[in-house]
Amino acid sequence: MSQNPSVLHTVLDAVDIRALAEFYRRLLGLVYRPGDEPPGDPAPDDGDWLVLTRPDGTRTLAFQHVEHLERTTWPAPDVPMQLHLDLTVPDLAALEEHHARALALGARLLLDRSDDPDEPLYVYADPAGHPFCLFVAEPATEDLDHLVVDGRDLTVQRAGLADVPAIVGLLRDDPLGAEREVEDPEPYVAAFHRIDSDRSHLLVVVRDAGGEVVGTMQLTLLPGLSRSAATRLQAEGVRVSPSERGSGLGAAMFAWAHAWGHERGASLAQLTTDLSRADAHRFYERLGYVATHAGLKRPLD
Repeated sequence: MSQNPSVLHTVLDAVDIRALAEFYRRLLGLVYRPGDEPPGDPAPDDGDWLVLTRPDGTRTLAFQHVEHLERTTWPAPDVPMQLHLDLTVPDLAALEEHHARALALGARLLLDRSDDPDEPLYVYADPAGHPFCLFVAEPATEDLDHLVVDGRDLTVQRAGLADVPAIVGLLRDDPLGAEREVEDPEPYVAAFHRIDSDRSHLLVVVRDAGGEVVGTMQLTLLPGLSRSAATRLQAEGVRVSPSERGSGLGAAMFAWAHAWGHERGASLAQLTTDLSRADAHRFYERLGYVATHAGLKRPLD
């Protein structure tokens, strides 16, 4: 059987597609597909189709011009709601922040269920009348395993979007990372979506009993033809919180990662580390890694 169809984007009809596209661009932090940006004066803005993407180019929403659009009367049944968007945030503070933003951008509140203990939620109409929901979703994480380190039980999880700030904080917490990482969260969010959508990659966080992220690593399965068609396990972005250094957490994370890769057919684990990280070199050697190759890198401008 051929590959299943894929969803390219969701299309919303509107009489004024530029105004609706601007609403969602600002609310969701999206960008225009190249060529769909507002034209400079005095060129007319008379297009009948616009596309918004994530910063990495993944299509998200499209807007189609129509001459007339009858607004839904939901929750009254006269004109039913045939489609709506569900937008999620990680917690109540974010819900209230983005509720205020949605109203400021022109949304109209249809339902306030923000005091619901199970699923705090708002329902709005966007400027063209399309309903959308904004609610607190369960964290998009997945428990993978548990590690016992220094007598403590730590949880290994697939990272969720809400973990990105903590991961970037760990990446930034050394002299090299402090120079390489940027303050703007947008590129990290875009990269997270690309990683999370490709099951050849696994972005991991390790949490302590209080839920704090104390370790992270990115694992990638690399199929290849060399070495008798071997699959390699690549480890990148390995970091441990300063409070956990020397506790044995790093070794436990790698033991878990090696088992994870082996179960998925990997026969070789590999990584790179900066030449200036002498302590890291000794750590990896204790884990059985051998510097058999010279790693070369070149910026792609």
